[in-house]
Amino acid sequence: MNGKCSSLSGGQAHDLAGADDLLPGMQADLLIADTAYDADERIVSMLADRDKAVVIPPKANQKNQAGL
Repeated sequence: MNGKCSSLSGGQAHDLAGADDLLPGMQADLLIADTAYDADERIVSMLADRDKAVVIPPKANQKNQAGL
């Protein structure tokens, strides 16, 4: 697996700040990410609109626990 893009952010920045830079240009058909990326509107819906599959485990405190 070869990375073609990178984005640096401050150590105090949330993971989604980097995702906003990298995911719009994502060429892969599948994103596998940890719970920090479980943001429906910001990540999941955007990629679904582009016919990308997303596998993100739900956060433990999430009300609607969707399956992987």
